[in-house]
Amino acid sequence: MNAEFVSKLLDAKRLEAEAVASLVPPEVRHAAACAVRALSDAALGVLEAPGGRPQDAGRGRGARPIDID
Repeated sequence: MNAEFVSKLLDAKRLEAEAVASLVPPEVRHAAACAVRALSDAALGVLEAPGGRPQDAGRGRGARPIDID
């Protein structure tokens, strides 16, 4: 992936996290952030897989915090 695409992808993920934070009550924001992270990892696993087949979505990336406050 080129740098411009990755930059735009990161901006989109930041906006996605902000949108989720504004839609859910504060007491469930952590769970919502985890769900967004899991879905993002799954989508990246499909995109990175040869032939469009999912790979191990979490391999090599690990859990990363998303600041949604």
